Amino acid sequence: MSGKILVAGAGHGGLCAAIHLAKSGLDVTVFEKSSREGMGYDWSDFVDVSTFSCVGLDDPPCERELFYATAFFGPGKDVKLVKNHSKGRPCVAMERKEILCHLLDEAEKSGAKLIFNAQVKNALTNGDRVVGIEVAQNGNEEKFYGDLVIDAAGVYSPVRRSLPEKFGIQRDFEDFEIYTGYRALFQRKSNYGSSPRYSIYFYHCNRKGMDWVITDNDYVDVLVGNFGELSQKDIDEAIDDFRKDYDCLSDKIVRGGTICKIPVRKALDKFVCSGYAAVGDSAAMTEPLCGSGMTISMRAGKMLADALAETSNISDFDKALEKYEKEYFARIGKSRLFDDASKNFLLSVGAEKFDKMIKRKILTEKDFGGGKYTFKETLRRVWGFVRTPSILPDAIRFLIDVKKAK
Repeated sequence: MSGKILVAGAGHGGLCAAIHLAKSGLDVTVFEKSSREGMGYDWSDFVDVSTFSCVGLDDPPCERELFYATAFFGPGKDVKLVKNHSKGRPCVAMERKEILCHLLDEAEKSGAKLIFNAQVKNALTNGDRVVGIEVAQNGNEEKFYGDLVIDAAGVYSPVRRSLPEKFGIQRDFEDFEIYTGYRALFQRKSNYGSSPRYSIYFYHCNRKGMDWVITDNDYVDVLVGNFGELSQKDIDEAIDDFRKDYDCLSDKIVRGGTICKIPVRKALDKFVCSGYAAVGDSAAMTEPLCGSGMTISMRAGKMLADALAETSNISDFDKALEKYEKEYFARIGKSRLFDDASKNFLLSVGAEKFDKMIKRKILTEKDFGGGKYTFKETLRRVWGFVRTPSILPDAIRFLIDVKKAK
């Protein structure tokens, strides 16, 4: 099969699609705004151990750090919920730069062309079809045309945001749908750690966000984040508060110290149109409750490549894109609707109600992926709601949102 594919951005999902499409004989070019050396944040990411084999790739040759349990805290920090990961599927941390380097190497081996320091400016359209992209490189702007544009340019994708309204694809996200996170790895100043080593804090310092502390052997990994904007004052206040509980947290940053933006919502209702397909953060393909998206993005990239590979010629690409969108919602997107409604519910109740929900066992570790509730546990949750009538209006809205989403 012949055809020209333009990939905007070297995101995980876009690279996964590029690898498999190039292997199938398509002419694939990836345009990335960063230099090859400058790609990726200087920290590790959590990855499902089966991700790479699931999408038909070898595991990256990098070290893995295993986490077998995660602790969750509410704003009061006086109740600790512990989620134990199955030893067969532990939480694995891998260096982001090493993962991207592995994917880039695989893309080149497959025959895809990689162009770095190339800033994608906007989509090029003709009637009801996306026909290419405009790219700025070395002070010049050039137009590239192809049979399909794969948008892997991230949460603020210039491709998606430049699409005409008539294409029916949401161009921008609401502020509360974007998680702004500051992450830094601090030098340890003592051998003191925490058990478990990975702890997540909700409504930390009464902020609508999610923070974490990971006590590693060599450093202390701190994330401070907010659903919406995040100020330097928010960051300083959170880190100072963590130092009260973690004696090992110094003031010397070893790595990181940067801010990232992540979409935290269900996937876009529509993310394909004639000549265009979004994947990864461009389509909000993340876990709504935590923002993790690497595994989802790579799986989506493989789905896109498989759908296109089944077509006999480029005239059938649009049908393949519809199949890709439907398959994503059936296999991944549908299961995230409840999580998205849950996130909105937890953000709506506020810090005080959230703390009561944990203390009265309305929320437990099972709500963060720990398993199903027994009949006795369900009754206990119902009793918790009865004891906390102020939460009932929020709970009713939550149930309505879940029904609407489905």
